[in-house]
Amino acid sequence: MTDSAAISEESRYHLLFDNMVSGFAYHKIITNKDGEPVDYEFLSVNKAFERFTGLKRTDIIGKRVTEAIPEIATIEFDWIGVYGKVALTGKPVVFERYFEPLKRWYYISAYCPEKFHFAVTFDDITFRKNVEKKLRDHESQFQIVTDNSVAFIAYVGMDDLRYEFVNKKYEESYGIPRQNIIGKHIKEIIGSRHYDVALNYIQDVKQGKTVSFLQSYDFKDGRRSLKVNLVPEFDDHKRVVGMVVLSYDITELKEIQNALEESERKYRSLFDKNENGIFIYDQETLIILDANPAMTEIYGFNYDELVGMNCLALSSEVSESVKASEIIKNSGRLNVEIRWHKKKDNTIFPVELEAFSVESYGRRIGYTLIKDLTERKKAEDALRESEEKYRKIFNEAQVALFRTRISDGQLIDANEEYAKMAGYPNVRECIGHFHPGRSWVDQKSRKKMIDLLVKKGSVRGYEAQIVRRDGVSIWVRFSATIYPENGYIEGSIEDITKQRDAYEQLKDINTALDVLLKKREEDSKKIEENIFSNYELMIMPFLNRLKYTDLNANQQNLINIIEENLTEIVDPFVKKLSNSMMRLTQSEIQIATMIKQGLTNKEIAQTLNCSKRTVDTHRENIRKKLHLTNNKVNLKTYLLHL
Repeated sequence: MTDSAAISEESRYHLLFDNMVSGFAYHKIITNKDGEPVDYEFLSVNKAFERFTGLKRTDIIGKRVTEAIPEIATIEFDWIGVYGKVALTGKPVVFERYFEPLKRWYYISAYCPEKFHFAVTFDDITFRKNVEKKLRDHESQFQIVTDNSVAFIAYVGMDDLRYEFVNKKYEESYGIPRQNIIGKHIKEIIGSRHYDVALNYIQDVKQGKTVSFLQSYDFKDGRRSLKVNLVPEFDDHKRVVGMVVLSYDITELKEIQNALEESERKYRSLFDKNENGIFIYDQETLIILDANPAMTEIYGFNYDELVGMNCLALSSEVSESVKASEIIKNSGRLNVEIRWHKKKDNTIFPVELEAFSVESYGRRIGYTLIKDLTERKKAEDALRESEEKYRKIFNEAQVALFRTRISDGQLIDANEEYAKMAGYPNVRECIGHFHPGRSWVDQKSRKKMIDLLVKKGSVRGYEAQIVRRDGVSIWVRFSATIYPENGYIEGSIEDITKQRDAYEQLKDINTALDVLLKKREEDSKKIEENIFSNYELMIMPFLNRLKYTDLNANQQNLINIIEENLTEIVDPFVKKLSNSMMRLTQSEIQIATMIKQGLTNKEIAQTLNCSKRTVDTHRENIRKKLHLTNNKVNLKTYLLHL
């Protein structure tokens, strides 16, 4: 008889089932007189059940669930109803659910092995759920994580049901590049038959509900069974704007369920179909006696190569594995969160392992369950790298960066540039002592910025005055974004004190220049007016009288030349004055100039050798042309301001 045959087949797999990685529980449903499920009784649980739930089998076997977990009757999800339906109809269910009493997430498969009974296998997926939440907070790493996910992930706009995002798994399964999927209607990708089924669930998503359903799809590598989750995406107004499609390939799980339903040899099926590696070995010789298919997938050896191999050959830390073997011998159990193993091609990769040993037919038999952590390790490394990269950029940025609480303005985080601007030698002291909210000179201005942030979500170039550690007031320019769901404001701040000082100095200089230019213009205008006035009052009257005296031809010619030359000299002044006086006649300009100089009508008449009445007439015409006929404005004052 071989080593493998020496172990009772049935005993071996019962032991394996009791020590499997997944939790297991077997129950009997309890109904009321109307045949409706109202409770269920624990009949059997395995060790993983105890570990995942914290409930001891000695405390719950033979008890009703409402006795073991009283809160189950008051929580929103109808656990008894769901399991009752499985036990009474024989229809299996697979779902994920958060179990409030234990504060854990579980991936659950329930089926009915016999009437009024149901069995549950489940895994604690709390860690996975927490990682998914963290990954949502690190959007820059979203593509990397989703592309390494075993799930089919897509995002679809709710208005037009067109793809906006798909992950690598999604595009590879359909054999269509993602750029050829993005923008397409889902019907064009999944086909009319699947679309008609999905449309019923999409209507529920539009109402804000998260829905799940099972469906088989034909991919390029064959037909696969998927658990499809449709999760609504809400905008700030609680309107459904899209949905996340999160599907898991449960083909292997369905095969295991079918095998369990078809045969009492369910332990063997579970062993063979488990996605985690499982091998059984002789505790004394460390020779592998049996291995499941996942072991061949994980390590690259075929079944015949694994059986008969020393299990230490799978480890890249042989000395640690030898110590672990001794611990299992002495204590009977060992759990290692991370150990480095090697594949057939010598690739080193991380695994989580749980090992235990039992006595069987006079021999110590060891069971080791292997979980490949490669994908999880990649996700964790990517997450850590993202955080480190962000922190490095944040700390080394040449601009002052900050994060403050919305409620009171307390500084949560800052970089060295911010500490320097606030007058502190380092960030640690700055965060411990500087209070940005209280540093504002004008608190009303701070409230105004907060109101803008709440209204618009972000502000750019908001200027304000704050007080540094040393009491010096400086002008700064804010650019910030508010994150109300996280309770903080994040942004940058720039010291613009020198810029503002330079701006004020420039304004003073411009004001002084304006005064000088205006004075120069006024002086120039006065000089021109004086030249023209002297020409009109002191030269032309005498020149005109001289023209009409007894002159010979030669003298008359000289007078004409003098008059022409004088006219050319004062002509530019006359044009300027004429334009400003609304195209007055030459006589009116002459009289307006004398009025501006303060001469009375009588004095003007004597100077021009004309009657006072003539001067009065010209004066009225000047007021008309300047639109002053019915205006009480003094003509001399008006002319002085032209």
